Amino acid sequence: VDAKQLARDASAELPKQDPELFKIFLLAFGVGLRRGEIDRLTWPQFNWSKDQINIVITAHGGTKTEDSIAAVDVDPAVMKLFRKLKAKATGEFVIESTVKPRPGANWHHYRCDCAFKRINAWLRSKGVDSQKPTLTMRKEFGSMICEQFGICAASEALRHADIRLTRAQYVDKRGRIHLEVGKMLGGEK
Repeated sequence: VDAKQLARDASAELPKQDPELFKIFLLAFGVGLRRGEIDRLTWPQFNWSKDQINIVITAHGGTKTEDSIAAVDVDPAVMKLFRKLKAKATGEFVIESTVKPRPGANWHHYRCDCAFKRINAWLRSKGVDSQKPTLTMRKEFGSMICEQFGICAASEALRHADIRLTRAQYVDKRGRIHLEVGKMLGGEK
């Protein structure tokens, strides 16, 4: 995935085409939320003063694991986009849908299933060739965090209980890993 190009395409196309898809993209790619977390996310979960989203158990459903409960740090620029999107909101859920939540359902019920299908189709049209394109966005988020801050930070940002899951499933090795000792020795420049 060319993350920068994908982000530019999403910013140029989705807000006008389908704002709900843009919100899903931002939450998966830019915040690393899971599909169920995106589906059940409400505006009161945003902590605007701290640039965070609180992933908690709500009346609409739980979290994947106890380790999933956290205040997730969000890029201030993304929070600014969400402030603008909130101004147009008509309900408590971030992703709007006519389908009601079913917190007691014994299966994965997504209020926003139609929107998830549309974002997956859009992602595939942009070259995200996977069975679960929205999950691929979460994995891309983890890889970018790992690249910038390390695997421990990626595991924490993804809210994994065990770093082995992060390493095995969510982080791509994107280049050679070596310490440039030659430069430190005054040799190769």
